[in-house]
Amino acid sequence: MASMIVYGVHQCCGMDKFKCCQMLLDLVQSDEVRKRIVNTPYGRKGYTPLHRACYSGSERMLKFIICCGADVNVVSPEGETLLQVLQQGLDQQEKDSQYTLAKILSYGPRSQFYKVCMPNGETNEFSSTLIDHQRKWVRKGYVYVHTPARKGDFIFIKERFHKCKEFIRGKQAFDEKQKNTKKKKRLLLKSHAVRIVQRWWRGHHGKELSSAPRRRRFTWEKFLEGEPICVDVDRDGAKVFLLQLIQKGRMNHIRQVLDTLAKMRKATVYHQLLKEDEDVRGCAMDDCPMLLKLK
Repeated sequence: MASMIVYGVHQCCGMDKFKCCQMLLDLVQSDEVRKRIVNTPYGRKGYTPLHRACYSGSERMLKFIICCGADVNVVSPEGETLLQVLQQGLDQQEKDSQYTLAKILSYGPRSQFYKVCMPNGETNEFSSTLIDHQRKWVRKGYVYVHTPARKGDFIFIKERFHKCKEFIRGKQAFDEKQKNTKKKKRLLLKSHAVRIVQRWWRGHHGKELSSAPRRRRFTWEKFLEGEPICVDVDRDGAKVFLLQLIQKGRMNHIRQVLDTLAKMRKATVYHQLLKEDEDVRGCAMDDCPMLLKLK
């Protein structure tokens, strides 16, 4: 099963079949096995799937194989790097861009002329010197005709290979930087140092260190029990207290809060909420406008 997937991945990378390659690698659940598959060489030249993706000039296939764990610094048994294979594929694409596959209508052995039908429907005659006879895998009844006029289409192919080259160089530079970068020493804050010392003390002596008692949080229930209003409270706690005062409080509770806050010389968090917070002001406007008169 693994060998079949390796063969399929190589074929997909060579023919730029991105979706098929993605479906094959999705069958493998283990990341380690998937990494082995994308780094396994195949064929006479010992190319990996990354070599084949470079030769075809497929940028998305290149990125996908690298994300699956392919090694960017891989070298073939003949010593060819990814950039060299990319250049070979670019040269082959440049050569192929000057030839067009045409259908043979007639051929005169004496005159050595081919009468062919071009893909756009035009009928032309070409001598045998303009026919590519070196191609082995050509469909019967078709030939490749040398048409230098199509060389302008090579601009887009060249741009595609250029993006692949830039991506490979950037990835190699990033990996090299990660290898040479030393791990920075983590700064130890005072609070972290205290925790470390406490853990060490508890482990060696088995005693809990005395910690400062935490301040009790002021709530609506404590106010009903008779506890005086706490001014030194966080904004969220003060907002919850005011909303519960508006919704559940009676007139005597509201007057008690107003008298206490009116005696304060400085503006507290309750004053700020009644002036700035829209939720508190909206509830007070509907149910208790007296609170909005607090100065």
